[in-house]
Amino acid sequence: MLPVRFATSSGHGIGKSVLVAFIVDWIMSTRQHAQGTLTANTFTQLSTRTWATLQTWTKRCITWDWFEVTGERMYHKQFKESWFCSAQSCREDNSEAFAGQHAATSCSFYVNDEDSAVPDKIHEVEEGGLTDGEPMISYSATRRVLGAPFTARRSVPSGTDGLFGASTRGRANSATKNSLSSGARTAGGFGLFPRSRARSSAQRRRFAVY
Repeated sequence: MLPVRFATSSGHGIGKSVLVAFIVDWIMSTRQHAQGTLTANTFTQLSTRTWATLQTWTKRCITWDWFEVTGERMYHKQFKESWFCSAQSCREDNSEAFAGQHAATSCSFYVNDEDSAVPDKIHEVEEGGLTDGEPMISYSATRRVLGAPFTARRSVPSGTDGLFGASTRGRANSATKNSLSSGARTAGGFGLFPRSRARSSAQRRRFAVY
């Protein structure tokens, strides 16, 4: 299956980090044994904003008790080694940490927050993890005019408000693309974040993936 690619490009303070958390929680909650990597332009951005936001919203997610979220790793409590998302620095000398990520029977995904400052070497290595399963990659706040992030941002699906650019390069991912585009633009965050815990039980059944 060809990879789903999507990108956001917008101003400051409009909630891109929250959107990143929604995307990660959605993939982790609906793709059994998904494997992902989350990075950002600087270690400070990654640790104090992007990953901290993921920790906050995972606690509010209806599948919150499925996962353990540490300072650098989110994983399913029963499948620690095969169902996870890890935080990684985007330094070029850390590019090997992005290699070898494959989920042939699930979803291998990468999320780059503040992507404009993520080195090209990281993008090159990430492409190697998008070769099997149901691969997805997200570029947040990209202002590049070349490369994969620019390609994703150029193609805006019909019916969207322009916040998302997506290029699936094939029909295989059309259903996934449509659910991503419509779901991410709702305040409910793919239906994973109920207004009260009292409503969680009924909503959880929608995401019973095992």
